Amino acid sequence: DAQVNVSSCLDDLGRTDEATALKRQIYSRYKALGGVSQRHTIMSGCSLAICLLRQSSWDEAKTFIRELLPVARRSLGADHDLTLRISHVLFESLCKNPECTRDDLRLIQRGPSSG
Repeated sequence: DAQVNVSSCLDDLGRTDEATALKRQIYSRYKALGGVSQRHTIMSGCSLAICLLRQSSWDEAKTFIRELLPVARRSLGADHDLTLRISHVLFESLCKNPECTRDDLRLIQRGPSSG
């Protein structure tokens, strides 16, 4: 998909706001076409979450990933590489958030796969 490539290039160039906006469009399109449980939708959701982290949008990233992770577990399985990557992104969003809560710290102590 050309838009996926363009969004990756924008991200690589440090144009994170534009990349994030395009990744939102891509995720919405995949979600509308194939539903939330399709691999492409989950993969684009993970990519969007990573962009949100790069923008320091901790709360939005955390909320989004917490919705995405159970879908990935159901659709792909808990041990699938993409599910594990999403777990890691959630863990990263919690660790890097300067306003991390006690509940977030408990989640970190249990490990990223506890989602």
